Amino acid sequence: MKMVCYVLGFAVAFGLIFTGFSQPANDNYADRIVLTGTDISFSGTLTGATREEDPYEIVYPYASSATQTVWWEWTAPQSSTVVVEISGASLDSYGNDALQIYALENIYTGENIAGRLIDTRFPHNFFTFAAKAGTNYQIQLAGSDSASFTFRLIATNFPCIVENPQTQTISTNDSVMFGVVATGLKPIGFQWQFKGTNLNGETAPILALNHVLTNQTGLYQVIITNSSGSITSPPANLFVTPADTASLLAAIHPQSTNGFSFALLGEAGRRYRIQSSTNLADWTDELSFELSFSTFFSNAPLRSVVFDLTGADVFAAQSPGSQKFFRAAPFHAVNEECNNNLKMIRYATLLVAYDKQASATRTVDVGEISPYFKNGFIPFCPSNGSYSITTVLQNPSCTIHPFEER
Repeated sequence: MKMVCYVLGFAVAFGLIFTGFSQPANDNYADRIVLTGTDISFSGTLTGATREEDPYEIVYPYASSATQTVWWEWTAPQSSTVVVEISGASLDSYGNDALQIYALENIYTGENIAGRLIDTRFPHNFFTFAAKAGTNYQIQLAGSDSASFTFRLIATNFPCIVENPQTQTISTNDSVMFGVVATGLKPIGFQWQFKGTNLNGETAPILALNHVLTNQTGLYQVIITNSSGSITSPPANLFVTPADTASLLAAIHPQSTNGFSFALLGEAGRRYRIQSSTNLADWTDELSFELSFSTFFSNAPLRSVVFDLTGADVFAAQSPGSQKFFRAAPFHAVNEECNNNLKMIRYATLLVAYDKQASATRTVDVGEISPYFKNGFIPFCPSNGSYSITTVLQNPSCTIHPFEER
């Protein structure tokens, strides 16, 4: 998902991804690539890169074991908030690589401005800093692998949307949650709209609708404001159907060597449960899909529920090892409202991590996530259970109802 921002100025793209093991042109600080503009997409690789011996090259404090670095340089054309997003990675990274911004007088002295360890377990990796007009900033990618990355730097005081609300399809009386990830000059305000009309009291980054009826079908969007202005998200369409539409699985050829690939031909924006059988009589949930937001934890649960974003998405189940049959059906949680609450809590823990630049294993408490909900209150379990949260990327739990997106 591309960042959506209101930017004054122009965009110029620089940077190269190099293949093979040749040394990148911007391998050394002295050979840094110059970037210009207020909306810049650029890319780089650690493949073939080196690190100059200390004290000739500084590195990001939390990546002190880095053996490779590449550099860019950017001069701020205006005083503004700057959003830097790591928008793509060729390899999974969990803290081996980091992007850092410096304001250096020379290679020996300067100020460590901002940055973050790159952790691909997060749906998004980004950070912000306050830039001063005319100040020269150095951008360093440091690591100890051969990963390639794409980046985007946006200088603007208007809000930036990192993740837009998603179109979804549900059945009557189901529940749905819309969320938006926004950053920029703070404080930031939110106002959700339905068909262009403000929804009363819906001024948090999360919008929840429970026991939805067909008259709630339509376009939902959020207006995001700060002291400099506002930006409106692209609309997300909510489709509410009185009955489920049958789905179809279609095999994809050639098959992956590590799994069974198939296309799910269903309704765009609907969640489906995938089941498997060895005899066409006994069906079980096919737990082959990584659970959202806990993708790379060693004890991460697998799920049978997939989100069909386009209506013809391709998925891969783990290699069955023996003959299996697969089928799909629209997914409905045992307790829709409770499950919707748990999804909101999970989303709020991510928002805390983004705002506080927290690590994946950081503990989050109720007081931290409360501001991201309507009126500042976490919803109650409809069955009088209690919710608990632990770390950023682990799913919340309920004492009565399990998290049902699995």
